[in-house]
This record gives sequence, C-alpha cells and structure tokens, in this order.
Amino acid sequence: MVSPEFLVPWSRDLKRGVPRVKDGYLEPPDAPGIGVELNEAEIAKYPYGQNNFLRLFEEGWERRRR
Repeated sequence: MVSPEFLVPWSRDLKRGVPRVKDGYLEPPDAPGIGVELNEAEIAKYPYGQNNFLRLFEEGWERRRR
C-alpha cells in the first residue's frame, strides 16, 4: 500500500473500496474479489501526461515537482 504522504489529495477519489488501515490493521473488503472499483468519471479528469508520474530513479523523485 502506498504511504499517504506520497498521494495527491484527489487520488482517493479515483478508486472505491480500497482497503484502509484501522488501528494498525487492513480492513478486509465487503465486495467480491479484492473489492476495488475504478471511478472512471474521476479518472477522466486527470488525463495522462509525460510528467504525471514519479521518476523513481531521478534525484529528488520524492519531492513532487509541478
């Protein structure tokens, strides 16, 4: 699971049913399978762009540059 400090605020709106940590444990989903659904309407608001991902092998990748 990705640490929240690396997520942009709107990232949680892209998926429904993502397991959450509660009291140090992951809560299991109620839905079938892994229980995650993509919110395609929200995803469409953030189209792909060459600069829209972390370049993990570049110096300073941990600082989100805009």
